[in-house]
Amino acid sequence: MTIFGEGRSNRVAFFSIVLLFLAAFEPPAAIPAARAAGQLTKDPDQSHGRFGDPMTVAPNLEGYLYGVVKGKAADSLTLDKTKFGVEKEIRLDKKTKYVRDGKPSRLAEIQVGDPVYVAVKTDKKSGDMTAKKILSGVLPAPAH
Repeated sequence: MTIFGEGRSNRVAFFSIVLLFLAAFEPPAAIPAARAAGQLTKDPDQSHGRFGDPMTVAPNLEGYLYGVVKGKAADSLTLDKTKFGVEKEIRLDKKTKYVRDGKPSRLAEIQVGDPVYVAVKTDKKSGDMTAKKILSGVLPAPAH
């Protein structure tokens, strides 16, 4: 006796499961057909993302705080959609460096609604965060 038991209905169930399993690992038919027809000559360009290609850029952003600028003042940025789940105020000082599209920038170029990555220094006593570096725009891919 098998795990499916005996009989015709059990054999049908077994073959249905095998067919579903095989179909799950078969590539979609449209991609090879499009490649053969010359419609797809190379992989799609992924360098146009907001922060560049995630596979090359993400490791360099490890440790940075991500957020969307909700408010801006001369001495602080208010970020929304952070890992904390609430708005977070980040203090700015004269040592804060700004980088936009891989080039030196200024606070004036950061607009409300911009997604940013911030390298922060956290005060151990108060928990206040001060920005060391703010990255915005399209980030260049690192040299390999």
